[in-house]
Amino acid sequence: MKTIAFGLLFFVAACSMQAQTKYLHDGSGKCVGSISADGKIRNSSGNLVKEVKSDGTVRDGSGGYFGKIKSDGTVRDKSGSRMGEIKSDGTIRNHDGTRLGQIDSDGTVRDRNGNNIGNTKGTNKNQAALVYFFSNNKKK
Repeated sequence: MKTIAFGLLFFVAACSMQAQTKYLHDGSGKCVGSISADGKIRNSSGNLVKEVKSDGTVRDGSGGYFGKIKSDGTVRDKSGSRMGEIKSDGTIRNHDGTRLGQIDSDGTVRDRNGNNIGNTKGTNKNQAALVYFFSNNKKK
């Protein structure tokens, strides 16, 4: 009986963790990665590429400091320089204010020309913006 109870508990826990993971897709619908409820961002191979802490601190896949997403949506690189911003309406801008794209309320990700480049349905918009628009520490 204990084995059955433990097995059931393990199954429920595994399903619960799976339900907390949201998937990222490119414009053609191909899975390009995932974001888990604890802020871990993985590529399509399952490798950790970023982690966003509850205070907005962003770590790279090796645990090194990548930067920070401030509460106002400002994205800073590891040296504190402004990389861009994530507006409350989903607009993404680079360091000088040029529009990079948009994450619509339904999760559709659009480039600066309005082309569909992905879908982030159900994910945290700030975390998804890191993947689609701020994937490295270079200013765009």
